[in-house]
Amino acid sequence: MTVLQAGVMTIQGLGMAVAGAAAEFVSVHAVVAGIGAIGTVTLGLVAREVVRSR
Repeated sequence: MTVLQAGVMTIQGLGMAVAGAAAEFVSVHAVVAGIGAIGTVTLGLVAREVVRSR
C-alpha cells in the first residue's frame, strides 16, 4: 500500500510539473481544459475496458 501511494504521489507531481511547463507556452485556461479533456477520455477508455472484461 505504501509503494502504491508513493507511485500515485509521484505521478501527480509529474503531472503538475508538465502542466506548469505547458502553461509557460499557452494560457492556463487552455492547459486546464486540455488536461480535463485528456482525463475524461482516459476514464472513458478505462470504463470501456472494465465493461468489456465482465
